[in-house]
Amino acid sequence: MSSTNPEPPLVPPEFDNAAAKLRYLQDAVVQQTQADLAELVKGKIFASADAVFGAHTTLAGFAQSHGFPSLAIDAWTDLAPKVAAAELALQQARNDPKIRIHKGAPLFNVGVCHFKNGDLENGFKFLTETGNEDVANGSSDGLAVRLGDHPLSRQILIEPVVAAFAAPWSKHYLAITGCTLDESELRELVKYVAKRPMDAIQLVAALQRFLKAKSSPQNDWTRYTRIRALADMVIVVESTLRWKQQPFDGELCEQLTELLKGQSGYLSIFGTFNGDFGTAYPKNSPTKKTAAAVDWCVQKTITFLNSGAARKENGGAACFLTLRLRNSLLHVLEDQVNIFADEAKCTEAFGVALAALRLAKLGSEGRL
Repeated sequence: MSSTNPEPPLVPPEFDNAAAKLRYLQDAVVQQTQADLAELVKGKIFASADAVFGAHTTLAGFAQSHGFPSLAIDAWTDLAPKVAAAELALQQARNDPKIRIHKGAPLFNVGVCHFKNGDLENGFKFLTETGNEDVANGSSDGLAVRLGDHPLSRQILIEPVVAAFAAPWSKHYLAITGCTLDESELRELVKYVAKRPMDAIQLVAALQRFLKAKSSPQNDWTRYTRIRALADMVIVVESTLRWKQQPFDGELCEQLTELLKGQSGYLSIFGTFNGDFGTAYPKNSPTKKTAAAVDWCVQKTITFLNSGAARKENGGAACFLTLRLRNSLLHVLEDQVNIFADEAKCTEAFGVALAALRLAKLGSEGRL
């Protein structure tokens, strides 16, 4: 992948139709890349593995900056079979079936353009394939690009999240963890859970969906997206604790208790809040799994976090809310809980769950 590119292809002035201009650009890039691929097959040495796709990278930058991300996506659709044919020709020319053409640059370009189009699923799919290309090329384990630990993918996966949510999350995050929530902190969290890659993918996807739900118009679809992203966030906390604590095998309450074992400040509030919840919503009561119970937990935790308590007590409260959300959001409560309609409160709850993940990291490092 490269972030430094030449100027985009010039558009002949006789084209005064926008669609014709864009098609010309797309065709010109496809033709230039085909010519570069032919030179590669003949034995030309390019400056880097990505240089053969320099025209496509130029087009992708041009398309994004001018509001036409689909241009680079469509160009790759045209190019993909031509690249496969060139790769086969290269293998035959050198009598080596293992020779590959590294396709990281165009795959990354396409992934970025899908993100620009608001298509998270295809964006993630192409970033993941970019990582697979890195693995096949022997240059990395493939995780850095698709998880935002790369200078280019960081601009898509990490920086926009921090820009949007650092302000509403930072106060409680600092009060719970003692850490400042910034770009490097978020990247460290992602890398921490990446030791189980599916956890990291789920975390990054939850962050991106939560970000996407911030855009207008706000309606039941954005509210649903936000609440499911929160549910995925707390599942990441549970999954991380589960594999970190092996061979210990318990449900989330037991996992959090194990995490906080020997830490009286954390355990005191965690136990007190769970006890208070049990009193307000007894185990066999039909009210325990209702929206009112979830609302009670959210309000109790947020009120406590705003009270100026000690960090470890705040941590116990964060673990309590994470536990209750994990258990409650499994039920069909999405449109009944207050945080469904209250974007600000849902955002606070997401930040608290993110802080609980940081507590898991601190615990694994012996730094609770």
